[in-house]
Amino acid sequence: MSIFCALCAEDVVRGADWIDLYQRAGIVCLMMGVESFDDAVLGRVGKNNPHCLTTQAVDILRRHGILSVVNVIYGLREETWSSLLKTLWQLCRMSPDFYNALHLTPLSWTKEGRGIDPARIIQADQSKWNFRQPVIQPVNFSPRGLAVAVKLCEALFYFRPVWLISRFFDRNQ
Repeated sequence: MSIFCALCAEDVVRGADWIDLYQRAGIVCLMMGVESFDDAVLGRVGKNNPHCLTTQAVDILRRHGILSVVNVIYGLREETWSSLLKTLWQLCRMSPDFYNALHLTPLSWTKEGRGIDPARIIQADQSKWNFRQPVIQPVNFSPRGLAVAVKLCEALFYFRPVWLISRFFDRNQ
């Protein structure tokens, strides 16, 4: 049986001695919510996973043959081309196996969601909230512009020669 699960980067690092047991139990892929590489943003949203901790977690998983997926949420800060490229650079340096680009969605059970000005919500129909497109008016982009910029970052991450070659030669994929 192959298991895909989610865990905090902090838990992966703290339980590094147990990771081989995860692999033997069938865990083949582990997803971690990175949210942002900006420590100020992480503090504001209550995440205790600074960039260095997440990088350690990805390295630990790689050494044990477990695929890593990191979730990055766009819109937790006022995104600019500079912030998008900085995030992409940090992702490439960390080099997780996969990255999941999500847009901030004002979910009522999250601190960030409760703090969003309702006037900024551009998609009132919650059945269309899929994390793949902006539902909050971005500050420095049009909604479509931010969606395209994030997709461009995903393409640049996944079409790096090092990523393509690693996928081609990885027999576990």
